[in-house]
Amino acid sequence: MAAEQLITPTTTTTLIFQLEETLLRSPSLFPYFTLVALETGGILRAFLLGLFYPLLRFVVGRSTGIKLMTFLCFAGLKTDRVRLLGRSVLPKWFLDDVGLEGLENVMSRRQGEKLMAVSDLPRVMVEGFARDYLGVATVVGREVKEVNGYFVGLMEEDRREERVLRAVDEVASNIGDGGGGGGGEIYVKEKNFNVSTMDVKKVHVVRRSEKKQWSALPRNKYPKPLIFHDGRLAFRPTFPATLALFMWVPFGFLLVVIRFLIGRLLPFPLVIPCLSLTGMRFVFTGTPPPPPPGRSGGGTMYVCNHRTLLDPIVIALALLNTTATAVTYSVSKFNEVISPVRNVPLTRDRERDGRIMEEILRHGDVVVCPEGTTCREPYLLRFSPLFAEVAGGSAGKIVPVAVNVGVSMFYGSTASGLKLLDPAFHLLNPCPLYSANFLVAVPTPSAAAAAAAGGIEVANSVQKVIGDELGFQCTSFTRKDKYMVLAGNTGVISSSS
Repeated sequence: MAAEQLITPTTTTTLIFQLEETLLRSPSLFPYFTLVALETGGILRAFLLGLFYPLLRFVVGRSTGIKLMTFLCFAGLKTDRVRLLGRSVLPKWFLDDVGLEGLENVMSRRQGEKLMAVSDLPRVMVEGFARDYLGVATVVGREVKEVNGYFVGLMEEDRREERVLRAVDEVASNIGDGGGGGGGEIYVKEKNFNVSTMDVKKVHVVRRSEKKQWSALPRNKYPKPLIFHDGRLAFRPTFPATLALFMWVPFGFLLVVIRFLIGRLLPFPLVIPCLSLTGMRFVFTGTPPPPPPGRSGGGTMYVCNHRTLLDPIVIALALLNTTATAVTYSVSKFNEVISPVRNVPLTRDRERDGRIMEEILRHGDVVVCPEGTTCREPYLLRFSPLFAEVAGGSAGKIVPVAVNVGVSMFYGSTASGLKLLDPAFHLLNPCPLYSANFLVAVPTPSAAAAAAAGGIEVANSVQKVIGDELGFQCTSFTRKDKYMVLAGNTGVISSSS
């Protein structure tokens, strides 16, 4: 049905595409519903979805299956939580499933006209991805009924063709066409929906056999860089993978307790070997510098990028240093109490925090994460220059430490969930990997130079050194930027969180 040559889009042309069939490689929608169920409804709701999925997959049709999965996953959930998940969690997994060829097919034909995405999924699930990462002007999807801020779980009657026509009219009027319908170039699955009533100039059919040849979308081809995302799951929850998760969790909880007791009760020299016996992996490279000769009471400032709350603990274990102190932002009181190393919370009062760090550095080593928050992707957030000012004022030594983690099931960080569970989720992974590379100490600015430049040059230099070592891209994003994107707040938590 597709023509040999494409029409040349005009200013009144709207490019309409069916999101799942023209972009995504996998035909299964189960992973996206599982993410909704698990991340917002809890493991019991996800288990219920997994229990009924074989029936939904092999007995009922696709349309009915989507309605039933929507009911199982959405009923009783707060609308705000699901909308947040649609912006902060699901885009990562949609991008993970986008086919390179599919995206190129759509984007190469855009040429300035409006994009409209049509989806079989509830609109609240796909709108964040389509608008933020594809630049789609209009998203047409199924609507889920809601009452008093909660989803009922029932879908509104599907009148998608009417909504598509109405959306095309709106796009056409916005760009000055003024008439009904405008022109359209549509990319759909064969027999997806009737387009005979629309002013369509071309229809391109994406066949299943064609999609089997598609390759995964490389990170450098993303329409927009994926820097921030949330959620606990670190794997795509296909049905087999979700079954493996349910089988692992009971054993994982026992393993978390064992690993916690090892780290909390055993002497530092025994912790790494014993944790390795439980499946945890550690890679330490580089040589930390010895204390400066003839200097009494001084310490070294270890400056690392931030991957999880365990970063300072792992660095202290690598150094076999039981006296190292971690200075942290917005860490819950619970995590401070259970930590095997001393934690000193910062107040976000620059002068007061500087005095606190100077006092600690005069008596021993300090581990600081100047990003102020974790980042999962291969990017570094802006480094606060406070550590450079403190080190310059107290003649301390600055040692950059490049930290990275590898997980297979769970992320040990969150922006919108319970942060006190972050260490537990990291320990819940079967074989988590932690690497720390101690780099060459950087020149410490004098007190006068640190005060004059505000430590910014040193902070940027340390960020670049760590970024180059890890192959991460340096950015100017801050903690506030991350939390505004993922949680809609500034990231300051209470001590009980």
